[in-house]
Amino acid sequence: MANVLVLYYSTYGHIERLAQAVAEGARSAGAHVTVKRVPELMPPEVALKDGEKPQLEIDVGAPVELPY
Repeated sequence: MANVLVLYYSTYGHIERLAQAVAEGARSAGAHVTVKRVPELMPPEVALKDGEKPQLEIDVGAPVELPY
């Protein structure tokens, strides 16, 4: 079984939905899938003012999780 890491950044939720669809497709093909997001670079108050969709339920990925 393949291991797949779907790592994404989404400001307004569009790419998050795409990432979830990619993950579901990989799962349906039999892969073990982990979905993680890139940490936010903007300060929280700026992100919320800009209308960013909070994604607190998705864990943040770490560089050690990426293959070399």
